[in-house]
Amino acid sequence: MKKKTIGAWLVVVMLITQFANGFGFMTKVKADGTDSIITSVTMAVYENGTQVTDNVYKLDSEVKVGLTFKLPVTDPDTGAHGYKGGDTFVYQLPSQLAIDKNYSGKLLYDGVESGSIGTYAVGTDNKVVLTFNSEIEGLFNVGGTFNVTSKLSSTKVTGTTTQELLFPIAGNLNNTIVIKVHPKGGTSITKDGIPQPQKYNPSSILWTVDVNTVQDEVYKAVVTDSLLAGLELDLSSIEVYKLAVDVQGNTSQQGKISSDQYDASGSTVSSLNLKFTNTITDAYRVKFSTKITDTAVKSFTNTAKLTGEGIDKSSSKTVDIVRGLPLKKTAGNFDPADETIPWEIQFNYNEQTITSANAVLLDYFNDSQKLVEGSLVVYKIQLDQDGKEVGSGTPINEGPDYTLTSPLTDKTGKTGFKLQFNNDINTAYKIKYKTKVKDRVYGYTETIRNDVTYNGETKWAT
Repeated sequence: MKKKTIGAWLVVVMLITQFANGFGFMTKVKADGTDSIITSVTMAVYENGTQVTDNVYKLDSEVKVGLTFKLPVTDPDTGAHGYKGGDTFVYQLPSQLAIDKNYSGKLLYDGVESGSIGTYAVGTDNKVVLTFNSEIEGLFNVGGTFNVTSKLSSTKVTGTTTQELLFPIAGNLNNTIVIKVHPKGGTSITKDGIPQPQKYNPSSILWTVDVNTVQDEVYKAVVTDSLLAGLELDLSSIEVYKLAVDVQGNTSQQGKISSDQYDASGSTVSSLNLKFTNTITDAYRVKFSTKITDTAVKSFTNTAKLTGEGIDKSSSKTVDIVRGLPLKKTAGNFDPADETIPWEIQFNYNEQTITSANAVLLDYFNDSQKLVEGSLVVYKIQLDQDGKEVGSGTPINEGPDYTLTSPLTDKTGKTGFKLQFNNDINTAYKIKYKTKVKDRVYGYTETIRNDVTYNGETKWAT
């Protein structure tokens, strides 16, 4: 026999976990007649059977959702609800949750003889179907709570690590619970570096240090980086940007944060020291530039560290430096028609800044040869990011751009010329010219060696 019960509540066998003191999430809104009988939702996350009290959760963790319902009253005077046996209500769980298999349970109720007023069925399509039996008829002010067990699916959660889970409730069909998840590929710290302004003959290195893409809570976070010899930190280049992180660990740089959120005053030209003002829970990118002061170094390996309470992580990056040669000499093929040999000098292909006083080339060859008048041409060369010549170069003019002194004789008796640039230079140059035999000598062969010297370094070709 049915009993009329006012204010009785449904009890479910599954354990409901309520949250307190800021642990977990809870949303309650008084029903106002909108199309839902769910009045409140609670959610708890578990890892290995233990409830997680942090505010960032791992993918594929177990999620227990508590759903509280109340049948809408159709007669305020009596508290009647209008539901009868066979009536159903369908509730859609958030798309980020996964149900591994279909399951069901009874809607237990201690105010009826059978002990149940219906069933709930949870499907892998994330639908929860409440089906009421005839015991519901004649009851007043009926409501209760039941639990759904699911997981925070790594295959269903997409986009950013901040997720809004839609839980419609009476009075607010757009009700959401906002959570943060640990990305799959997140790390505490990752370092990278790119030669600037290009990878060939760079003058500086732009470093980036991504911190906390795993999105932990880090107290007293400090980023440090001690530079190797040959690098000098540009203190004015230090910047910090917010990073957006998706659930796969991919990052995208957001806006620059204000300088009051960090303190880099402890940095020097030889080391970075950056302290975050507040506890961090988001991901950040620290950017800074270092000038290359030693152009002879072929690579730089730097190690950045993230320290804080309970954390001490590091990441290293090696940046290879590719430079052209300061001086190179090549010979062409002898032309029997006019008995000339073409020569070529590549100068400053490492694109260093050289004062006009030091931009001097001395070129000597066998005394049997002479410089072909009018054959010497100097080309200004543009190099691309791979060190390849762009085009054939732009000829510069003797007089305003360089001075040619010829002939000259060195102490060994060789003949040649001196070429001096009249202005400071910082780009590559190619010098082409020809030599020919002074006097024809029949039946005599000779190996012609040509030497060019810059700043004490000599290169030669035959």
